[in-house]
Amino acid sequence: MSGGGAAIANTFQAVSSGRAVAVVAIGLGVLVIGAAYLSTAAFLIAGFALLGLLGLASVRWPRVMLIVVVLSPALIDLYAGERLLPEEVHSVSRFFSEALLVLMTLALAWVGARRGTLVTALRHPFSVAVAVFGAIGVASAFVNAVPPAVAVAGLLFTLDAAILFYLPRMVGYSHEDAQRAMWAIAGVVALTSLLAIGQALLSPDLLGVTPVAGMSGEGIRFGSLVRDPNILGTLIGMALPFTLFSLARLPGDRSWWITFGMALALVLALLLTYSRGSWLGVAVGFGVVALIIDRRALMAFGVVVLLAYITAVVMPKGILAGGSLGYDPFATTINRFNAVGDGRDLRSLFIVNALPIVADNPILGVGPGRYGGAAASVFGSPVHVRYGTDLLLTNQQTVDNFWLHMGVEGGVLGFSAFLAMIGTAMIQPIRALRGATGSRFSVPAGVVSATAVVCAATVTTMLLEGNTAAFLFWFLLGIGSLAEHADVRTGDPAGVATPSAG
Repeated sequence: MSGGGAAIANTFQAVSSGRAVAVVAIGLGVLVIGAAYLSTAAFLIAGFALLGLLGLASVRWPRVMLIVVVLSPALIDLYAGERLLPEEVHSVSRFFSEALLVLMTLALAWVGARRGTLVTALRHPFSVAVAVFGAIGVASAFVNAVPPAVAVAGLLFTLDAAILFYLPRMVGYSHEDAQRAMWAIAGVVALTSLLAIGQALLSPDLLGVTPVAGMSGEGIRFGSLVRDPNILGTLIGMALPFTLFSLARLPGDRSWWITFGMALALVLALLLTYSRGSWLGVAVGFGVVALIIDRRALMAFGVVVLLAYITAVVMPKGILAGGSLGYDPFATTINRFNAVGDGRDLRSLFIVNALPIVADNPILGVGPGRYGGAAASVFGSPVHVRYGTDLLLTNQQTVDNFWLHMGVEGGVLGFSAFLAMIGTAMIQPIRALRGATGSRFSVPAGVVSATAVVCAATVTTMLLEGNTAAFLFWFLLGIGSLAEHADVRTGDPAGVATPSAG
């Protein structure tokens, strides 16, 4: 081959490498930000180019891109979309993660069809539960005369993230792949947590990240890049169990100390969020699971919490801001309980408001998109007007309780069907715990605990309707559905092998 031909071949080979694609993607990202300040049209053109590149990358590096997708709502939609872009394009930029998910789904469905994994990925009890939930939603919409657009939006906002359950199954994850994915997610969340700690230590607006003022005497609540402390707390709550189970299973070498440092950073940042919903999720979700399956992890959690709390109290705060920030989680929590007792807590008022709605519509609910969720906030709802829910929604768009939202919209049948979706998705990771040791225990244990954390925390936040936590929630369950379980007698893996893509 001539020198020019060899140079061209080498160039194409370099462009096809992951490093080159990453550089191009970063360059396009910078171009998207710059284009946003020129015009919305320029922003859309650059944005479609970036999405196209990421879509192609999904075919070549699906496991890497899945991590990008599941973290994109928190780190791209919330931080980059709202902090780095002008307000004129915010209404468009918030859909970046949705568009990326659609492209990823199409790309991996194509890969799965070629490799024969598409049908296998769909062949799972979870699919039956999803179909039943959808059928109940359609029946509820028909009985309650919900307009088709509202019903479709209500079901879509609840189910769209669930597609991430199938994407890992289309790709195929070995135990090593699953372990790397869990470490990558925990690492990114830990780095985000370090920024929250830096906000408390140095300045609340460190790196241009705006903190959130507390409403129950907390002073300032830290949300890092995510900004929303409840979302950051949930992401921490989903990553933390894996590190804690790893602490209980890893040998006491260098990797153990690195894991300990990650767990300490996660818990310290969790405390600084003042997110009582996340605290509840971790205490109940992780606490109950660990109590049942591994009390050593629960003991490790207790030690880490104690050290993190002492650090949060004694460490200097606001060094660069010219002042000190206090930290007293007990006083603020007592203030919130007092608000509940005095009838001033909004979440409690939503529950009281919903009781007569549930009593009037116990079986099928009021229909998808009719109560408290994103669809109801976009289209409005006669249910809100009839029962006075709109009087409570003056300063927000949702009822801040996913299970309340689900129970009112779907009734007993819809609520039960959604629980069945989660239950069927958890069958394999729970089975994988039997006879497992080391990382073969910590990976499925982390999935089960993360699921329990979100299920408990979403009592106070609409975590499973928005993308920020739901993407990661269903992705972890998808990985868990491929978990290998060890034979109790031999200790050998007995999981079902899955083809690997790219």
